[in-house]
Amino acid sequence: MAYQGGDGTSNVEGLSLAFHSRSSSPCLSDNGFVPMTKLRLLQFDHAKFFGSITHSLSELRWLSWKGFHDHYVQTNFHPWKLAVLDLSHSDVTEEWMVWNCIKMAVNLKVLILTSCHRLTTTPDLSENRQLEVLILKDCENLVEIDASIGYLENLVKLDMSGCKSLVDLPIEILQLTSLEELNLEGCKSLNKLPEELGRMISLTTLDLSGCDRLGSLPNLPPSLKFFDASNCKSIRSLPMLSSLENLKVLSFRGCWKLLYIPNLPLSLTSLDVRSCSSIRNISGLPSSLVCLDVYGCSSIQYIPDLPSSLTRLDVSHCYSIQYISISGLPLSLTHLHVSHCPSIKKISGLPSSLTHLHVIDCSSIQYIPGLPSSLISLHVIACGSIKKLSSTSGLRNLETLFLVWCYSLEEIEGVDIKGLDSLVFFTMRGSRSLKIFQKLTGWKKLRKLELTDCRISDIDGKGMHSLEELDIADCRPLKKISDLSDSRQLWKLRINSCPDLFKIEGLEDCESLQTLTVSGANSLKTLPDLSKLKKLLVLRIKSCQKLTEIPGLDKLKSLKELKIEGCIGIQRLPDLSNLKNLHDLAIKHGRKLTKIPGLDRLESLRELKIEGCVAIQRLPDLSNLKNLHDLAIEDCQKLTEIHGLDRLHFLKSLNINGCKSLERLPDLSNLKNLKL
Repeated sequence: MAYQGGDGTSNVEGLSLAFHSRSSSPCLSDNGFVPMTKLRLLQFDHAKFFGSITHSLSELRWLSWKGFHDHYVQTNFHPWKLAVLDLSHSDVTEEWMVWNCIKMAVNLKVLILTSCHRLTTTPDLSENRQLEVLILKDCENLVEIDASIGYLENLVKLDMSGCKSLVDLPIEILQLTSLEELNLEGCKSLNKLPEELGRMISLTTLDLSGCDRLGSLPNLPPSLKFFDASNCKSIRSLPMLSSLENLKVLSFRGCWKLLYIPNLPLSLTSLDVRSCSSIRNISGLPSSLVCLDVYGCSSIQYIPDLPSSLTRLDVSHCYSIQYISISGLPLSLTHLHVSHCPSIKKISGLPSSLTHLHVIDCSSIQYIPGLPSSLISLHVIACGSIKKLSSTSGLRNLETLFLVWCYSLEEIEGVDIKGLDSLVFFTMRGSRSLKIFQKLTGWKKLRKLELTDCRISDIDGKGMHSLEELDIADCRPLKKISDLSDSRQLWKLRINSCPDLFKIEGLEDCESLQTLTVSGANSLKTLPDLSKLKKLLVLRIKSCQKLTEIPGLDKLKSLKELKIEGCIGIQRLPDLSNLKNLHDLAIKHGRKLTKIPGLDRLESLRELKIEGCVAIQRLPDLSNLKNLHDLAIEDCQKLTEIHGLDRLHFLKSLNINGCKSLERLPDLSNLKNLKL
C-alpha cells in the first residue's frame, strides 16, 4: 500500500502511522512520503515496508519506529538534525548497516532501544557525543557495552535495567562525568562494578536492585542521593557509607546475607533493610532519619537510640526484638507498625504525634497504655494475651479501628462510645470479652461497620447517616437492629449466624441498598417491606427457619440475583414475573413450597437452581426462558414433569437428579449447546 500525497504534502511536518503489532500493519511503500521534505516528527511503530526506503529524512527531529525489522533497506538516510530515536522492540543487531547513518545524527539527545533482544553489544556511539539519554532496558541478550560509551560526556541517564545477560561494565563508563542516573535493576549476571565507581562525580541515583551475583560494592560517589541495592542476595559487606554526604534514600531490602551496616551518612532520611535476616543490630542512626523499615530482620534484638526526626518505623516480623527503644519513641513519630514480634512484651511511651499504630500477632503483649488522641488509625489484631488498652486523652480523632481476634481484650480505658464519633471504619472480630461495644449508636461519620463473633446485643442505626456497608456475623447475643432509617447511603447489608435476631427496623428506607444477605437468623419471622428498595440487585436469604414471607419481593424490578435457601417456614412466593432483570434464581429446601409463580416469564434468567423443594409437583412451561444457560433441579421428589425443556436452545448445562416421580424428559437432541 502506498501513501498518496496530495496538495500540501510538501508542507507536512508531522506524520503518525502506528500499529499495535507488525502483523496488523499493511505492507507500505515510501512513494507517498518522498514529497514530504519538511518532516520533523515521524512515527512508524511496527510498520512494514516493501522495497528500499529512499527518503533522506534530513529535517527529522523525532523518529519512533518501534518493532523495526533490520531487513528494511534505508538507502538515503541522512538524519543530521535527529534529536530523538526510539527503536524499542526491534530486531536490530550491532551489525545493522544503518548504525553508520545514525552516526550522522551528531545532535542526537535520546536513544531508546528497549527490548531489542537481538542486541549482544551496543553500537559504536562515538559520533553521538550530544547524547543525554540512553535506554537499553530489557535487552535480554546484551552481554557487552561498547567502549565508545566513554565518549558520551553529556550523558545524563543510562538505563540498563533487565539486561540479564550483562556480565561487566567497561572501565570507560567512568568517563561519564555528567551521568546522574544509572539503572542496573535486574542485571542478574552482573558480578562486579568498576573499582573506581566513586569517580562518577555527578551520579545521584544508582539502582542495583536484583543484581543477584553482585558480591561486593566499590566505594560509591559522594554525589549519590538515592541508592537501591534491594535483593542483591550475594552481598555480605558494604563499603564506608558515612562519606556519602548527599545520600537521602538507602535500600538494602532482601539482602539476607548482609551482616551489618557501617556508619550511615548524616544526610540520610530513609533506610530500608526489610528482610535482611542476618543483621543483628542497627546503631548509629543519623539524626536526619525520617523513615526506618526493619521488617523481617529476624536477628535484631533491639534498636537503640531512635533518632528524634523519625516519623515512620516498621519492626514487623522481627522475631527476636524484645523492646522498642529504652527511652521511649521519638516525639515526631507518626506511623508505628509492629507485627509478628512474639518477644515484645510492652509498647510504651507512645508520642503525641502518632497517627497510625498497627500491632499484629504479638502474642506476649498484655497492655498498651497511653494511646494518644492524635491517633487516626488503630489496628490491634491477633494479640491473644492483650487484656487492656488505655488512653488518658481519648481517641476523638480516630477514623479507623480494627480489633480482631483479641479474645482476652476486656477494656479500653478512658474511651466511651460517644468519644469515638470520628470513626469512619470499624471492624471488630472475636472480641467476646469487650463490653464497651455492647450497644452501638450514633456514629455519624461511620461508613463501614463489620462485627464478627462479638457480644453486641443491639445496634441502633439512628444518626448513622454515612453508613455504606454493614456486615454482622456470629453475634449470638444480637437481638435487634433498631433503626436503619437514617442510613440512606447503605448499599451492602450482610447478616450471618445471628440466631436470636428477631427484628430489623428501618430497612425499608435504605433506598441505596444493592446487596442484602440474611443467613442463619433463626428467630426472624418476617422482613420489612422491600418494595421501596429500587436499586436492590442481589437478595440472598438462607436458613431463616421461622421466616414466613418476604414482603415486597415482587416489586424488586432491578433484582439480578435471588437465592432463597433453607427457609422452611415460607409456604408460598409472590408472583415473580415482574423481576424482568433477574439473571440468577436459586430456591433450595423450600419444603412447603408447592409452586414458583411467574417463573415462566423470567426471560432474562441465565441460571436456575431448584433443590429439595419436596412439595412441588410441576413447574410452569420453561420455553420462554430463552437466555437460560444453566438448569439444575435436584431432590424435588414429587415433581412429575418439566415442560418446555426441549426449547431452551441456549442451554449449556443440565443437571436433574433425585426427582423420583419424574417419569420422562422430552427429546433434547436439538439443544446443540447442551453438554451433558
